[in-house]
Amino acid sequence: MEAPEEIKNLFRSISELKPGSKSYKKICSLPLANGGGVAGCIERIAEDPVAAANKLKNLDAQSGPLAKVKNAAINFLQRP
Repeated sequence: MEAPEEIKNLFRSISELKPGSKSYKKICSLPLANGGGVAGCIERIAEDPVAAANKLKNLDAQSGPLAKVKNAAINFLQRP
């Protein structure tokens, strides 16, 4: 089964984070990443997208790359 477009957007927004950037470090420090960095974070999202999106929607971000991740999570959760 193919992932919905909203979850693909969430994967894309996370994978586009630049290694070493504040946003990258913030995502990697989340328990969601479980020590696996961005790749680990994407794995956890694939395993349980709803729980992951619920954690990501609470990111403290109004603009920039983290806001893109947050918005992708919110959009995923709002899909029918």
